[in-house]
Amino acid sequence: MSSVLPEGWEYRPIGDLGEVVTGFTPSTSDPKLWDGEIPFVSPADFTDDVYVKSTTKKVSELGASKGRTLPKNAIMVTCIGSLGEIALTSKTCITNQQINSIVVNELHDPHFMFYNMKLNSFELKRLSGTTTIPIINKTTFSSIELPVPPLPEQQKIAEVLGAVDDVIEKTSAQIKKLQDLKKATMNELLTKGIGHTQFKQSELGTIPESWEVAELQQISSFITSGSRGWAEYYSNSGALFIRIGNLTRNHINMNFNDVVRVNPPKGGEGTRTRVKEGDVLISITADLGIIGVVPFGFEEAYVNQHVALVRLSDNETINPRWVGHFLSSFAGYRQFIDKNDSGTKAGLNLSAIRAVNIAIPSLSEQTKIVCTVDSISNQISAVENKLKSLISLKKSLMQDLLTGKVRVKVS
Repeated sequence: MSSVLPEGWEYRPIGDLGEVVTGFTPSTSDPKLWDGEIPFVSPADFTDDVYVKSTTKKVSELGASKGRTLPKNAIMVTCIGSLGEIALTSKTCITNQQINSIVVNELHDPHFMFYNMKLNSFELKRLSGTTTIPIINKTTFSSIELPVPPLPEQQKIAEVLGAVDDVIEKTSAQIKKLQDLKKATMNELLTKGIGHTQFKQSELGTIPESWEVAELQQISSFITSGSRGWAEYYSNSGALFIRIGNLTRNHINMNFNDVVRVNPPKGGEGTRTRVKEGDVLISITADLGIIGVVPFGFEEAYVNQHVALVRLSDNETINPRWVGHFLSSFAGYRQFIDKNDSGTKAGLNLSAIRAVNIAIPSLSEQTKIVCTVDSISNQISAVENKLKSLISLKKSLMQDLLTGKVRVKVS
């Protein structure tokens, strides 16, 4: 590396940071080496968390004794296959041979070095060469140089980034709780409703006595899907072209992080596939039954051939978002899977879509349930936006602090 470092910093090879350990796998033919209490870490156990907290396999003390065990806070780095996945050990463990680890010595902070290696993981890919399976051997791995400040500065940087990671972890946990709450709420309200005491059996299972069941074709004026071959109409500007990627199982509001725009043909095909507010959209190939509902005041947009468009016939008795939430629930998803065209690829034809059953409460009850579910969805979206901001902040801090562009004050 040739970059100029801040005063007091220096480049040091990974081998100087502590002991470098290549993982191993105890013999799978000897049962005495497995099913113990010591975690056996493979790349599949890595997550977005700082620590590997659980593993799919464990070894016995005898199995662990066949190689080098790692203490807590050893830095694990994948060096075969998917290079540069990095995590810390949360307790004594061993790793497989796809992982090189660093047991950091007392002159260096393991958490700082963890973040440092995350920022500089691109170096692994550069050194892997052109082999079919990317690999970094122990010698090459040990020779990789990292920018290193004095220990007190390492510890302060690790403290700052660790605090952000703590908030990220808590925010992620909050999202998971809200998602579980939404799932439970939908399961309750979309099958039992609000305040009902009498129930009946139906095509959808047990539902409130006052609810009705209808096929989508009975409550719709129009059901279609988009046209093929619209690539020639793609444009840098123009109308939105709604694809499966714009639908999400997280909610029924659609996702436009990735946008394609079109200048559609004049006449029938353009008119037929144009969406209107209140339309319910359903993915009908690949990942079946993802739902979106077109909101009020939506811009000009069209669906492609992988999305079915359902236009309800009477919005005075049917709330489109009720239909969307019901179809996105287990009761709806189960029908999509049951009606899947058999074959090499997943697919739903329009006849199958027309025959999907939906429960119909009174409009007032539909609206109350929709408001409850939407409220939780909005909370989830707000917390997800907070998480995105935190992740962006962390990336900026890593770039600034781990390069010395911004220096921390050490008391």
